[in-house]
Amino acid sequence: MEGLKGFFISLFLFLLIGVNLLFAVSWVLHELQISSLKDNSTVTVFTSISPQVQSKRLKVEVFNACGEKDVARKMSEFLRDNNVDVVYYGNYLVNKNIYSIQTTLVIDRKNENASNASKIAALIGVERRWTIHQLNAEREVDVTVLIGKNFRTLKGLD
Repeated sequence: MEGLKGFFISLFLFLLIGVNLLFAVSWVLHELQISSLKDNSTVTVFTSISPQVQSKRLKVEVFNACGEKDVARKMSEFLRDNNVDVVYYGNYLVNKNIYSIQTTLVIDRKNENASNASKIAALIGVERRWTIHQLNAEREVDVTVLIGKNFRTLKGLD
């Protein structure tokens, strides 16, 4: 009986160590994945010299929701080259985890008819059916762009 008890204790300890090892490996892989997806994002504010010009420009935030490195930065540069005021770009996080989507979405934050989103969608090559309105008075942007895994089809990223 004593030998059987020792066997089960040894088995329990072996399984406990194995589970801890799996958690450690999982955590390391998760950290490596997150660090490889970082856009080196910083909040970037782009302002124009003329307040009249600035008030007419759409304020946009761009999120990498595909996991491919630097897409948010590259899209931000493309939009700025096309006279769009990109006020932020970075990774799309949900509960502090990078979240990815299949298809790029353009979200209008100010108009129920999604007219601002439609302008940005046309500029970057997103079909009208992937534009939505999700009004949010707290957000200080007109449009949010979530770059999905179809990013290779977008203008500015081709």
